[in-house]
Amino acid sequence: MTDDPNTTNPHLRIWQQNLNRSRTTQHSLLHGPHARNWNVYALQEPHIRPNKNTISTPKFYTVYP
Repeated sequence: MTDDPNTTNPHLRIWQQNLNRSRTTQHSLLHGPHARNWNVYALQEPHIRPNKNTISTPKFYTVYP
């Protein structure tokens, strides 16, 4: 994806992955160079911290079921 609001892309790109509660996998997925190529990340079994929250970045909105 691009940060330029004037660029339009008619396709919705979704990445779905089961993380098996792996902190390393989740961190590399969210902070990797390919993170901007997808509109939606659907993450199953994310890593959950002791405070009952998951790992995210300011670039993403976290939605809990």
